[in-house]
Amino acid sequence: MRTFLSRTAFTLGLISLVFLTPSSLFSQNSESKSRSLLEELKVFYSGIKHETNKSGKVDGKGRPKQEDLIKKALKVRDYFRGLDEKEVIPKLKESIQRTPFRSIFDRFPFLYRFLKEEFRHETALPQLFGLVKKRGYFVLYGIFFLFTVLLGYYLKKKAEEEEAGIAAWFRRAILLFLMRFCAFVFLFGRELFPTLQVLFKVL
Repeated sequence: MRTFLSRTAFTLGLISLVFLTPSSLFSQNSESKSRSLLEELKVFYSGIKHETNKSGKVDGKGRPKQEDLIKKALKVRDYFRGLDEKEVIPKLKESIQRTPFRSIFDRFPFLYRFLKEEFRHETALPQLFGLVKKRGYFVLYGIFFLFTVLLGYYLKKKAEEEEAGIAAWFRRAILLFLMRFCAFVFLFGRELFPTLQVLFKVL
């Protein structure tokens, strides 16, 4: 259960970070906060790597089988749906406090509420782990993301040449975000839609 919680937390973390650009993490206006967040993420990643190395069944290429992940997702869902609603968050805290992700959850307590709703949702968790079968789509999205980075660089240079102000920067940021968001939803919307519903519910 603890390993699965770790994988789940990592997967949800990737979703929340996928639309961030490097400049948002390394902004001079929030340098101290960024350093603190990066330190947390390094611990987060190290813990994930450690937990993944302890995982069970793998396929011929050394990766966890999709069927096994889906089965574990269903077991976790059924377990938490079988608990009284008041018992869920204490159980989550008990599990998370023994993992390397304790500091992340202590820093952002709403994550407990999110996992509570995610784990008790009928389809959110199984569909989220259905992303495993879309590895090729992630490669495709990575190529598209690189294209948007190059496009952003081109638009930035053009704006500098035209001496455009803050409005041009704002339009560029919105355009790139929408492109990335729409592409991500197009490729992975079916698997992510229940989880996004849960996210909007707890925010």
